[in-house]
Amino acid sequence: MINFIISVSDFQDAITLKNWGLVDAHIEWAEKAVKNGGKVIFEQRYENASADTIMEISTKEDLKNWKNKVSEVIELIEKIKKENG
Repeated sequence: MINFIISVSDFQDAITLKNWGLVDAHIEWAEKAVKNGGKVIFEQRYENASADTIMEISTKEDLKNWKNKVSEVIELIEKIKKENG
């Protein structure tokens, strides 16, 4: 069983910078982890302190819900940029 740890800041940056390859890679590895009985662990990392666990995903249903939320955020960002751009 392998857990996949995602830095919340790094993932947010990938979405903000439209680095879709990196976003897709995170999703792909998250799917592999859950499929093989592992967990996806979202961490907020700090320079001078231990990381905080923000969320854990261990089921296919939770993974699906997370992927839907990511898609909604991406669509919202695109909509805002079109309106302001």
